[in-house]
Amino acid sequence: MSSMDKENEVTKSQLTEAFRSLSGGASRVSQAALPSSPSITAIAVAVGVGVIFVVGYLRGRRKSSVIEIKRLY
Repeated sequence: MSSMDKENEVTKSQLTEAFRSLSGGASRVSQAALPSSPSITAIAVAVGVGVIFVVGYLRGRRKSSVIEIKRLY
């Protein structure tokens, strides 16, 4: 190893500190991304389920056929 290689070496403590700073930043971002109120989440889920229901209902009506049965005497 030359003297230039020893100057550019990365130590285990430097790597550990870098990973800790990255994970700390990620946890702050994830906490900020959480909704401030659980009711917002509940409303979003309810709207999503409602939209899926209506789309499925309309699609089912389009595919279903009507059979008319007449009785002849």
